[in-house]
Amino acid sequence: MPGRPAAPADQTGGPAPGREPPWLYWLDEAELAALTGRTLVALGRPGAAVPLLGPAARGRDRPRRAAVYGGWLARGYLQLGEVAGACAVAGEALLDAVRSGSPRAVGQLTEVRRRLVAHRDEPAARRYAGLLAAARPYLPVGAAGGPGAAGSRRPPSNPRHGGTTRSAGTG
Repeated sequence: MPGRPAAPADQTGGPAPGREPPWLYWLDEAELAALTGRTLVALGRPGAAVPLLGPAARGRDRPRRAAVYGGWLARGYLQLGEVAGACAVAGEALLDAVRSGSPRAVGQLTEVRRRLVAHRDEPAARRYAGLLAAARPYLPVGAAGGPGAAGSRRPPSNPRHGGTTRSAGTG
Protein backbone atom coordinates (compact mmCIF):
# COMPACT_ATOMS: atom_id res chain seq x y z
CA MET A 1 0.00 0.00 0.00
CA PRO A 2 2.03 3.06 -1.21
CA GLY A 3 2.03 6.17 0.96
CA ARG A 4 1.80 4.23 4.18
CA PRO A 5 4.73 4.97 6.55
CA ALA A 6 5.42 1.26 7.13
CA ALA A 7 5.24 0.25 3.44
CA PRO A 8 9.06 -0.03 2.99
CA ALA A 9 9.33 -2.03 6.20
CA ASP A 10 6.63 -4.42 4.96
CA GLN A 11 8.70 -5.11 1.85
CA THR A 12 11.82 -6.18 3.77
CA GLY A 13 10.46 -9.65 4.49
CA GLY A 14 10.86 -9.25 8.24
CA PRO A 15 9.44 -11.62 10.84
CA ALA A 16 5.97 -13.04 10.39
CA PRO A 17 3.22 -11.19 12.28
CA GLY A 18 3.28 -12.12 15.95
CA ARG A 19 6.94 -13.17 15.78
CA GLU A 20 8.54 -9.76 16.27
CA PRO A 21 11.31 -9.54 18.85
CA PRO A 22 10.02 -8.54 22.30
CA TRP A 23 12.11 -5.35 22.36
CA LEU A 24 10.16 -4.06 19.36
CA TYR A 25 6.89 -3.69 21.31
CA TRP A 26 6.87 0.12 20.99
CA LEU A 27 7.32 0.31 17.22
CA ASP A 28 3.74 0.10 16.01
CA GLU A 29 2.00 1.71 13.02
CA ALA A 30 1.28 4.91 14.98
CA GLU A 31 4.91 5.23 16.06
CA LEU A 32 6.16 4.73 12.51
CA ALA A 33 3.77 7.39 11.25
CA ALA A 34 4.90 9.81 13.97
CA LEU A 35 8.58 9.14 13.26
CA THR A 36 7.91 9.87 9.60
CA GLY A 37 6.10 13.09 10.56
CA ARG A 38 8.92 14.19 12.82
CA THR A 39 11.40 13.64 10.01
CA LEU A 40 9.25 15.64 7.60
CA VAL A 41 9.13 18.57 10.05
CA ALA A 42 12.92 18.41 10.40
CA LEU A 43 13.16 18.49 6.59
CA GLY A 44 10.86 21.53 6.40
CA ARG A 45 7.88 19.69 4.91
CA PRO A 46 5.21 20.38 7.53
CA GLY A 47 2.19 19.97 5.23
CA ALA A 48 2.84 16.25 4.91
CA ALA A 49 3.93 15.94 8.56
CA VAL A 50 0.90 17.37 10.38
CA PRO A 51 -1.55 14.54 9.58
CA LEU A 52 1.05 11.93 10.54
CA LEU A 53 1.87 13.55 13.89
CA GLY A 54 -1.71 14.34 14.96
CA PRO A 55 -2.75 10.88 16.23
CA ALA A 56 0.43 10.40 18.30
CA ALA A 57 0.14 13.91 19.76
CA ARG A 58 -3.45 13.23 20.84
CA GLY A 59 -2.72 9.84 22.45
CA ARG A 60 -3.48 10.63 26.08
CA ASP A 61 -2.91 6.99 27.07
CA ARG A 62 0.82 7.49 26.33
CA PRO A 63 1.69 10.93 27.71
CA ARG A 64 5.42 10.84 26.93
CA ARG A 65 4.78 10.00 23.28
CA ALA A 66 2.00 12.59 23.11
CA ALA A 67 4.29 15.25 24.59
CA VAL A 68 7.28 14.51 22.34
CA TYR A 69 5.27 14.32 19.14
CA GLY A 70 3.07 17.21 20.26
CA GLY A 71 6.23 19.31 20.32
CA TRP A 72 7.05 18.23 16.78
CA LEU A 73 3.47 18.89 15.68
CA ALA A 74 3.63 22.38 17.18
CA ARG A 75 6.86 23.00 15.26
CA GLY A 76 5.12 21.85 12.09
CA TYR A 77 2.27 24.29 12.68
CA LEU A 78 4.83 27.06 13.23
CA GLN A 79 6.46 26.22 9.91
CA LEU A 80 3.02 26.53 8.31
CA GLY A 81 2.60 29.95 9.95
CA GLU A 82 -0.21 28.76 12.23
CA VAL A 83 0.94 30.28 15.52
CA ALA A 84 -2.35 29.82 17.38
CA GLY A 85 -2.54 26.15 16.34
CA ALA A 86 1.07 25.61 17.36
CA CYS A 87 0.45 27.14 20.78
CA ALA A 88 -2.71 25.11 21.36
CA VAL A 89 -0.91 21.85 20.52
CA ALA A 90 2.13 22.85 22.59
CA GLY A 91 -0.10 23.63 25.59
CA GLU A 92 -1.69 20.17 25.45
CA ALA A 93 1.74 18.59 25.00
CA LEU A 94 3.04 20.51 28.01
CA LEU A 95 0.37 18.92 30.20
CA ASP A 96 1.44 15.52 28.87
CA ALA A 97 5.08 16.39 29.63
CA VAL A 98 4.13 17.11 33.24
CA ARG A 99 2.19 13.81 33.40
CA SER A 100 5.07 11.81 31.96
CA GLY A 101 7.93 13.49 33.81
CA SER A 102 10.07 13.19 30.67
CA PRO A 103 13.00 15.58 30.21
CA ARG A 104 13.05 14.72 26.49
CA ALA A 105 9.44 15.80 26.13
CA VAL A 106 10.15 19.05 27.96
CA GLY A 107 13.11 19.64 25.68
CA GLN A 108 10.81 19.51 22.65
CA LEU A 109 8.48 22.06 24.19
CA THR A 110 11.32 24.33 25.21
CA GLU A 111 12.37 24.32 21.56
CA VAL A 112 8.83 25.38 20.62
CA ARG A 113 9.07 28.24 23.12
CA ARG A 114 12.40 29.29 21.60
CA ARG A 115 10.84 29.37 18.13
CA LEU A 116 7.87 31.37 19.42
CA VAL A 117 10.13 34.28 20.36
CA ALA A 118 9.65 35.60 16.83
CA HIS A 119 5.89 35.73 17.56
CA ARG A 120 6.06 37.09 21.12
CA ASP A 121 3.54 39.84 20.36
CA GLU A 122 0.80 37.36 19.46
CA PRO A 123 -1.67 36.54 22.25
CA ALA A 124 -1.39 32.76 21.74
CA ALA A 125 2.41 32.92 22.11
CA ARG A 126 2.09 34.97 25.31
CA ARG A 127 -0.45 32.48 26.71
CA TYR A 128 1.87 29.56 25.96
CA ALA A 129 4.83 31.35 27.59
CA GLY A 130 2.69 31.90 30.68
CA LEU A 131 1.58 28.27 30.75
CA LEU A 132 5.17 27.09 30.44
CA ALA A 133 6.24 29.40 33.28
CA ALA A 134 3.38 28.15 35.47
CA ALA A 135 4.25 24.51 34.74
CA ARG A 136 7.98 24.94 35.46
CA PRO A 137 7.75 23.77 39.13
CA TYR A 138 6.12 20.53 37.97
CA LEU A 139 8.64 19.70 35.25
CA PRO A 140 11.29 17.04 35.78
CA VAL A 141 14.62 17.93 37.34
CA GLY A 142 17.29 18.65 34.76
CA ALA A 143 14.82 19.28 31.94
CA ALA A 144 15.51 22.18 29.66
CA GLY A 145 13.87 25.17 31.25
CA GLY A 146 12.77 23.19 34.32
CA PRO A 147 14.04 23.14 37.91
CA GLY A 148 17.71 22.32 38.07
CA ALA A 149 18.17 23.05 34.35
CA ALA A 150 21.62 23.38 32.80
CA GLY A 151 22.46 19.77 33.50
CA SER A 152 21.97 19.82 37.27
CA ARG A 153 20.30 16.76 38.73
CA ARG A 154 19.89 18.45 42.11
CA PRO A 155 16.63 20.27 42.70
CA PRO A 156 16.93 23.96 43.51
CA SER A 157 16.02 25.20 46.95
CA ASN A 158 12.46 26.36 46.80
CA PRO A 159 10.82 27.19 50.11
CA ARG A 160 7.39 27.37 48.47
CA HIS A 161 7.65 23.70 47.49
CA GLY A 162 9.61 22.50 50.49
CA GLY A 163 12.85 22.47 48.49
CA THR A 164 11.93 19.25 46.67
CA THR A 165 10.92 18.22 43.25
CA ARG A 166 10.23 14.77 41.96
CA SER A 167 13.04 12.88 40.32
CA ALA A 168 13.50 12.81 36.58
CA GLY A 169 12.12 9.89 34.61
CA THR A 170 14.09 7.84 32.14
CA GLY A 171 13.16 10.13 29.50
